[in-house]
Amino acid sequence: MYAYIAFPIANYQQFIYSIPLPLSPNIKEGVCIYASFRNKMEYGFVISLVDNTSFKNKIKVIDSIAKLQLPNELWKTIIWISTYYICPIGIILKSAIPLLFKNNYKAKEKIYLKITSEGKDAINCWGTKAPKQLEFLNLLNNEVQPKLLSELSHTIQSAGQIYKKLYDKKLISIISEDDIIHLTKYNRKINLNEKQSLVFNQIKSSIDKLEYKAYLLHGITGSGKTEVYIKLAAEVIQQNKAVIILVPEISLTPQLSQKFIDTFGSKVGLWHSKLTQREKYKTWQGLHDNKYSIIIGARSAIFTPISNLGLIIVDEEHDPSYKQESSSFKYHARDVGMIRAKYSNSTILLGSATPSVESYYHASNKNMTLLKIDSRYQNASYPSINIIDMKKGRNRFSYDFSYELVENMKRCFKNSEQIIILHNRRGFSTICRCEDCGEVLLCSNCSISLTYHANGDLVCHYCSSTYSNISECNICHSQHINFIGTGTQKIEFEIQKLFPEIRIARMDFDTMKNYKNYKKILQDFSNHKYDVLLGTQMVSKGLDFKDVTLVGVINGDTSLYIPDFRSGERTFQLLYQVCGRAGRSDKESNAIIQSWNPDNIFIQMASQLNIDHYYNTSLADRETLNYPPFCKLIRIVITGRDKNSIKLKAHSIKKKLNNNSKQFIILGPSIAPIEKINNNWRYHLLMKVKKHHLAATYKHIEKHLGFKMFYNKTKSNKVEIEVDPISIL
Repeated sequence: MYAYIAFPIANYQQFIYSIPLPLSPNIKEGVCIYASFRNKMEYGFVISLVDNTSFKNKIKVIDSIAKLQLPNELWKTIIWISTYYICPIGIILKSAIPLLFKNNYKAKEKIYLKITSEGKDAINCWGTKAPKQLEFLNLLNNEVQPKLLSELSHTIQSAGQIYKKLYDKKLISIISEDDIIHLTKYNRKINLNEKQSLVFNQIKSSIDKLEYKAYLLHGITGSGKTEVYIKLAAEVIQQNKAVIILVPEISLTPQLSQKFIDTFGSKVGLWHSKLTQREKYKTWQGLHDNKYSIIIGARSAIFTPISNLGLIIVDEEHDPSYKQESSSFKYHARDVGMIRAKYSNSTILLGSATPSVESYYHASNKNMTLLKIDSRYQNASYPSINIIDMKKGRNRFSYDFSYELVENMKRCFKNSEQIIILHNRRGFSTICRCEDCGEVLLCSNCSISLTYHANGDLVCHYCSSTYSNISECNICHSQHINFIGTGTQKIEFEIQKLFPEIRIARMDFDTMKNYKNYKKILQDFSNHKYDVLLGTQMVSKGLDFKDVTLVGVINGDTSLYIPDFRSGERTFQLLYQVCGRAGRSDKESNAIIQSWNPDNIFIQMASQLNIDHYYNTSLADRETLNYPPFCKLIRIVITGRDKNSIKLKAHSIKKKLNNNSKQFIILGPSIAPIEKINNNWRYHLLMKVKKHHLAATYKHIEKHLGFKMFYNKTKSNKVEIEVDPISIL
């Protein structure tokens, strides 16, 4: 018997191997095996089995069955992904399965230290010898919980040698990381109100039946969706089932995960890209040992091979971060979650205060069950929302701040209350322009204007190229360079200038370099070490701080002018969500949206919290223009160094696709809105596929183009395909 094996490589090719007789009873589709591939031992996955083969060359033999095995429903999900997103299984395996642990990776254990009773007694009679050891003991004596050695090393030199001496004297004890978790008491109680209980009971009925069911929970900001999630997770665990919880941004992981850890303790594992290799390994090993019942993480967590799946929760389901766009493996974690839930007979719950237009449409058409919570948890009041017209000079304290926002900030600081400020542009100034000829300074690699940063560098936010000490215009060589536009760094500078005593935490791509940064800033803000949390869209959703009584939006128009059919949806969601960060207690709260286009319908609907009008308007627009959810979109992007060459390639692709095509229409080809990135020019075509004609369209593409075109590695033009794009930039 023979098996076709897929290895984690970026092409469609599968390789035939012979199955040794002792392994044959356990070899089936989806089984992970070890075999020689390209002169080294590699993981591979069985795609299919055959009794005979016409392959004439020497056939290699499968070496062994690997320890790493995927649940059957996850393997079926991977097969579906390969078909739906037109992606080789090898690329999916490479991206979704963390094969970095295949070579017997060993994680270094964290060392926690605690002073013993002998150590406490020794402090009282310590002499003048070994003052560093005494300092070490005093530090531990002042701590209630065991202290991490690596943290002590920041305070005391040679801590690694000192702790060994104290341990030998039995003055301190070493505690393992697992013991730390077990030392903590987890007794967080969940009390649901009437509306939460109605939602909980309806979803619980599906969980009890062990059947696939999809729910969309439309709960306004602050309605207590997280409490419902926790109560449902407890129900699933009681049935010896497991839960996957997805969050769109890593910045949301600390607050959400802490609530689950406070309830379920060591049963909770984390999975996202900002974890260290050691932390990833710890979670991966815990999954292998069936240690975890709950996995919380960003989009890639949908692939964790957790057993006995019973519930998938997708929090903030509308968020575009769930779509992987940057690699050749372009999937949407929410949609993958729906399929995985179906194959595992699990319940899936999509939650959001501003559901995506597509999800709302599907729920309205009974493709999933729509549930609503329309009041805030514990009777907290919603903030009053004001739009400030920044075109009117009398409203402006400065170019970026209105009088009303400044006065409300003064009130908050006087009352020791906290503020969240949103400005969805990072850097200091967003445009650098020559005063003499009007030329805007662009990145030499991309068709993107450079952003001025406070350290004096000009940075491209697409390819990350940095330009230092630019003193003259590239066109007219004038030295009169003017910096205009506003980023978060400039807003931070202006707030500090207005209120010198105020402590500001800034959350944007420049400051959030790792997971610890997210966790520390949010924890410090919660503990009132900061008065203002300023940031880009990462401060707009999912955060819960009871003392935030003011939300300020510096420029509510930022998303409106993006050339994308979803720009109105993005604007509404961003404003609606960020306003909901205020009013999480019984204190009076406000949200102020500054806008240069205050009459825009999406800004008006967000300020009025008129979500029904928003969906009716959005769906009517989409139906008129034949955009999702009234059709399926497929985008083909052609990139290359030679602009004329990719233009010809794009027109050639359209000509081939137009061959007797009745299932779709093609828009383009045209130059992409961002026409050059990383020295590659970009053309694209947009295919609008009629409902229920996706499979026929795939066959048409395969027949007239061939799928291999999208994964050919060439030095010239590159062609990529994306199903269900969420951006057409």
